[in-house]
Amino acid sequence: MMGALHHWGWNVACTGMLFGFAFAVGVKQPRPAWLWLIIIAAGPPAAGLLLHVIPGFNPPGSLANDFGGGLIASLAALIPGLGAGYMFRRLRRLRAQPSVT
Repeated sequence: MMGALHHWGWNVACTGMLFGFAFAVGVKQPRPAWLWLIIIAAGPPAAGLLLHVIPGFNPPGSLANDFGGGLIASLAALIPGLGAGYMFRRLRRLRAQPSVT
């Protein structure tokens, strides 16, 4: 979506969705977490590259701009989202433990 829509508001919306998906991966911690993160991070650059190969569709940005911008934006959303998910899971565990006094 970020590669297709070159509008700042849509980039923010897509970054928010990526943050949410990374947060969910951090909280749930599925076994191949690295695979989920690669799939999520590859979405925006793949959308940007796909638009360059559709016949008759001429996106306004260059191929390198679509791929690089999508990758940087997805990593900028995934890293804090994953960290927030891990921290949320850890804090939830700490609150659930009975206090020792």
